[in-house]
Formats: sequence, structure tokens, C-alpha cells
Amino acid sequence: MKSYEIERLLKSEAKTEGRADDLLMLLQETREVPSEEREHILGETDLNVLDNWYQEALIQNRQHIESKSKADTILILLEDLGPMPEDAKERILSETDLAVLDSWIRQAKRAESLEQFPDNIQ
Repeated sequence: MKSYEIERLLKSEAKTEGRADDLLMLLQETREVPSEEREHILGETDLNVLDNWYQEALIQNRQHIESKSKADTILILLEDLGPMPEDAKERILSETDLAVLDSWIRQAKRAESLEQFPDNIQ
């Protein structure tokens, strides 16, 4: 193997390792990465595959941030109506369906008491 081929191979490996590290850091922003998944990512040698996984993780990360923001908005809208039951608070914070969260935001804006907020969140 010639020196330029070796250099190209080393650069390619460095890019792959860097993308795998970037992917792991992105995933860890929203969840714990199990060791099996970590090994699978670190063992991947195809940069295109890693790039695709990274793009998917980026979309999931954005959705996670948006759902967390909407859940926080609901809790802020309801906080003056009285103490929120812990199970209802956890249900709101665990919801990831953006359409459901949007509906809850609209209902929370109209609610004059916690009893007027949907029972199905508990």
C-alpha cells in the first residue's frame, strides 16, 4: 500500500471515529446509551451509515427538546391553578406526541381550575 493510500485510509478512519463520537454525544443529550448500542455505533465503519444515524438522532433530539418545552409550558400555565398532582405532572413531562401537547396547551390556557384540565393525563 502506498503512503497516500495509507494517509487517505487513516483520514477516513478518523472521520468515522469522529462521527461515531459526535453521534454518541448527541444521543446522550436526551437519554442513556446502552453499552450494546454504544459498541454497535463505535464498531460501524461506514461513514454514510453513521451520517444517516446522526441525522436521525438530530431529528429525535429536536423533537425531544420541543416536547419538553411544550410540557414545561403546560405546567407553567397550570401552576397558578393549584398544586399539580405528581402523577399528572409526570404524565405531562413524559408525553412526546406534539399534537397531544399542543392540545393540552390550548386546554391549559382556557382552564380556570385543575379540574377543567383533561383527566386523561393521569
